[in-house]
Amino acid sequence: STTYWLTTMTAAELSSAVRVANETESWVVDDPTQRRQRELKANRIHKELAPYLQNHPHRFWGSIIVLVEPGSAIFEPLDKFPEFESYRKPTKQLGYLVLNDEHPIALDGQHRIAAIQMVIQGSREFRTSKKALELEPGGFSRDVPDDEMCVLIVEHETDEKTRTIFNKVNRHAKPTSRSDNIIMDEDDGNAIVARMLLDADRGSPLALPKRKPNGEIEPAIVNWETNTLGQNSKALTTLSAVYDTVCDILEDAGGFTDFPVKGKDSDPVRPDDDRLEEAYEIVLKWWEAIMRIDVFAEAVSRGLEGIAGQDGDRANRHHRQALLLKPVGLMAVVQGMVFARRRSIESGIELSVQEAVRRVNQLDFSYPSSENMWRGTVIKEDGGMVSRKEKKKLAAELVAYLIGADYMSREEKDHLADDWNRARGKDLKIDIATISEDDEESLNLVPEDLPSPLSV
Repeated sequence: STTYWLTTMTAAELSSAVRVANETESWVVDDPTQRRQRELKANRIHKELAPYLQNHPHRFWGSIIVLVEPGSAIFEPLDKFPEFESYRKPTKQLGYLVLNDEHPIALDGQHRIAAIQMVIQGSREFRTSKKALELEPGGFSRDVPDDEMCVLIVEHETDEKTRTIFNKVNRHAKPTSRSDNIIMDEDDGNAIVARMLLDADRGSPLALPKRKPNGEIEPAIVNWETNTLGQNSKALTTLSAVYDTVCDILEDAGGFTDFPVKGKDSDPVRPDDDRLEEAYEIVLKWWEAIMRIDVFAEAVSRGLEGIAGQDGDRANRHHRQALLLKPVGLMAVVQGMVFARRRSIESGIELSVQEAVRRVNQLDFSYPSSENMWRGTVIKEDGGMVSRKEKKKLAAELVAYLIGADYMSREEKDHLADDWNRARGKDLKIDIATISEDDEESLNLVPEDLPSPLSV
């Protein structure tokens, strides 16, 4: 029931001709039942979209939907012209479109239009801002105005229909998963290096298995399809967890400022091949050491089937290294090794990767009861996992303390003890002298000492 035309316009034409609906008075009203667009996010335009346009040689966007007034679009199909007589059927939908609407509006793509305007002008004012946001020039800033972009042109019929189109276009545009982003991203250096670790031709310890001549394929060490592992999964960890470790390892190595920082929004530009190989060699050294941890080495040598199922190592909370078979646990442990190494370097005695892994291999990562030392970090009281950033960091700090207490100051240890006890529901202000021996509820609130670190 909707007539639309598909065409192309240059970025310069879009910038000058198409208005952003959010900044058009007739579209911005206080009555939510009448509103037809959402607010512009100036920071996203300034920090993500505009830099993408001006810094990426292969920049590409999907179609921008432009709304025009009824009757303002005049279409002349090619089949009306004698020279196209013999091609009447295919040329019925091809032709010339003349727009008499002086101020078409971006129905979907207003953030992209604003980004184009910012790149071409070098700055841009926003309705909700008090001053214009400036943009530093990028490598392709001068090329952007000539970029051709796909445009869908739709006539505005009623507010109801316009809102419906906008809602359906955005609601059904499902975001890609984190795993999909890691698999597909050709600009994020961390994602590329994480994939290199799965490359069988490189002989990586995490390489995905190749199919046998009979068509069978061995279980993969890394699950690259989901961010979590079910009880029956035979994989040791996930690609998402591997990516997380790559970020931490390269941050520990230092100097990789052209790689995105974990947890921060960025729009990176692909590092050159030499930089990627340099990063890969550093991460490879870490993962070769990590795969020598008992639970990983044993799983690979005996077959990955042993970690899966109700009776497998992953489901066994009493297993000495059970937490390492959980993606969130592995991520916290690697981050903990990074913290310990960083402090050791600051103290003048560098803890090597191999020694850090050797020490981690001696720790108890079981969680058989609610009183285990990992409760309050990535382990809930009922034994379930918690993947929140602050919980992973607390577990990582605990690992760093257990393998490298000598590198921590008294103040750092006290701060960790407070955070650890607070996470476990302890009352840091409780007065022990006022508690009787039979007041079990109050006694359970008394802070505990940190577990004893390794003797090294």
